[in-house]
Amino acid sequence: MKTVKRHEWGAKAPKNSTPLTNSVRGVALHWVGVPVTGDPSKIVKGIQRYHIDTKGWWDIAYNICVSQDGRAFEGRGWRNRSGANGSSKLNKQYAAICCLIGPDQKPTDEMVDAVRDQIAAFRRVFPKATEVVAHGDLAATGCPGDDLKALLEIGAFDPANPPKDGAAEVVSSGYPLPSRYLKRGCRGDDVRWLQHRLNIKGAKPKLIVDGILGARSVRAIKRYQAAHPSTGPVDGIVGPMTLASLKVGSWQN
Repeated sequence: MKTVKRHEWGAKAPKNSTPLTNSVRGVALHWVGVPVTGDPSKIVKGIQRYHIDTKGWWDIAYNICVSQDGRAFEGRGWRNRSGANGSSKLNKQYAAICCLIGPDQKPTDEMVDAVRDQIAAFRRVFPKATEVVAHGDLAATGCPGDDLKALLEIGAFDPANPPKDGAAEVVSSGYPLPSRYLKRGCRGDDVRWLQHRLNIKGAKPKLIVDGILGARSVRAIKRYQAAHPSTGPVDGIVGPMTLASLKVGSWQN
């Protein structure tokens, strides 16, 4: 678990802080609410600058911020009360994790894993604080967006539950993970998942996500397999090794 410390992302010193106490009930999940692009360190630094200089708050409001590549950026840390939940009472009751995404940006598996890890770290400090909620569960807000709420509903962020392999990708694509070998002629929503994932991985030309594994999809699979030796033979068939590779990461790798 990689946590980027405050000095590493260039944080300003806080103006003040209030300790979080054992009355805390759990963690509330947030998002940025606007599209996020660029270096996450700069994004977090910009959020802190906005919170201090524009909002007049003591510090960046969140305890932790998590980027799509799975890095966790230390905000107020787990020992200090957040300023993100909308009221003093709610800030006493819930710590705050901000996922660095906005509308039309999907949580990655790396982000989900990092949030789980951070919640586990929080519970080591406050073992009885076991709730994991959306900011929208506490206040009249759409935060943290539909995709993160859907993951919350299936328990994807709760370290007490077994990890749901590929949970973020299911929400991201809207299609189920394949549970069979996929080869030319296969049809179905799991083929749509494959086509969607190949597009994210950089398929050129982009595939039409039509659920039909035809010649173009086979060529895209073979190009991907040739570029990723860990997938096994370059045969245009998606078996366990190719599937495992396709599930990792959000960008071409």
